[in-house]
Amino acid sequence: MKAINFTAIEILPELLKGWESNWKYGKAQTIRPCFKEPRLKVGDIVSIYWNQRSPKGSLFCSNCGKLYPFSNNCLRYKPFPKYLGKVKITEVFIIHIEKDDSEFYVRFFTRYRKKSLYHKHDIEVKRLAKRDGFKTPKDMFNWFDMHYNLKQQYRFAVYRWKGFNHG
Repeated sequence: MKAINFTAIEILPELLKGWESNWKYGKAQTIRPCFKEPRLKVGDIVSIYWNQRSPKGSLFCSNCGKLYPFSNNCLRYKPFPKYLGKVKITEVFIIHIEKDDSEFYVRFFTRYRKKSLYHKHDIEVKRLAKRDGFKTPKDMFNWFDMHYNLKQQYRFAVYRWKGFNHG
């Protein structure tokens, strides 16, 4: 079974909103580095995890994302399991994120938008950031720049999903 693992505390509130609503609200996509072909395809059933390498049966603090209870402060928050369920991949496309001085841009490569370049203030980029669980495009760009050093153009696959019913 294919899996997607999350550990970024920045997206945890939206990830939990998605999980609690069977992926109708909150985080409904992920953006992952893609060097060749995307590893997931439309129609794939994928397991979603928080901190997948943690011990089986682990619970996590819904505030800090660490093993529950990480501190006495965690006792005020509802714990959640590492396994967050299954989703069905509904859309896959490629983007390039690039940084020019202090400005960020996203270039979409989809069936509908061939090589369209969008600035961080464009509605398409705002939607991309929101669906990925970030509050603003700036938060998204800063996170990706910190993890992938966007001084040169970087290629990513965007995977979008819906909740998967077993019956």
